Amino acid sequence: MILLIASCTSRELTLDINTPPKMYLNGILPAGASQVNFSYGWATPLWKNLPAGSGQNISITVSLNGTAIPMLGDQALIPRKLIAGDKIDVLLHSSDGITATAETVIPPKVDVTSAFGEWKEEGELSSVKVALHFARPISGYFRLSVRSNWLPEDSKRGNRLEDREILALGNSSFWHPRDRVLSPSENPPVALMELANKESLDFEYKDVFINSSSTEPWFTKHIYVAEIEVQRLSEEYYHYLVSYMEANENNSFAAPTNISSNLRGGYGILASYNSSIIKINMQ
Repeated sequence: MILLIASCTSRELTLDINTPPKMYLNGILPAGASQVNFSYGWATPLWKNLPAGSGQNISITVSLNGTAIPMLGDQALIPRKLIAGDKIDVLLHSSDGITATAETVIPPKVDVTSAFGEWKEEGELSSVKVALHFARPISGYFRLSVRSNWLPEDSKRGNRLEDREILALGNSSFWHPRDRVLSPSENPPVALMELANKESLDFEYKDVFINSSSTEPWFTKHIYVAEIEVQRLSEEYYHYLVSYMEANENNSFAAPTNISSNLRGGYGILASYNSSIIKINMQ
């Protein structure tokens, strides 16, 4: 037993150094995949030695709808593409009898029947509004991401899509208090949403504006293409992402956030999602 005293917060933390080791798992399964990689091993405190082999004495069994599927190293070779409703079970088993299990079900795809977008110039930025309409009301857990492209009209330039950084994703329609932009300089903006019986979704965001003045000799007119991705998430994936976001936002004086885990007998995540990608051309 080790007693740690955190002077800055006047708290005492008791750590049990005799806690037996537990296994970890990381596996995210997208619909449409036929090969999935899994990461697994031993999650052990720094003051303890890892079991011999550091995870090499752990075997993994992956089942699709109750039938075990072949593995090639850490990769599951699924006999067909994953579809909505498929249930994936994972069993980790060590040579000394320690086990851990998890499962996930591929969620259904979001059926977008129509999408409308408009944008207007605002100095060096453009303001973009998007409206998505669904075939039927949707409920559950979702992740929305936005990518923007500017397509030069001049075919001699190759009509190459130019990826642009989205500067901000408006959250006026996202009522979950934790909806926000994640790593805007590296990734497309992402909003996590828990929706109930929604027939449509309206949102807006800011983007760069790259058209030069029409009086300049190098002027090239561009077509704006907004690529919207709506992912329906399994429930465990949503809670994992929210907890991961909270953990990364905590400061040194905040209470620590536990990363959500659905691996029984260990730590980690086995989750799934299904994507719908909509491209909107806006002159």
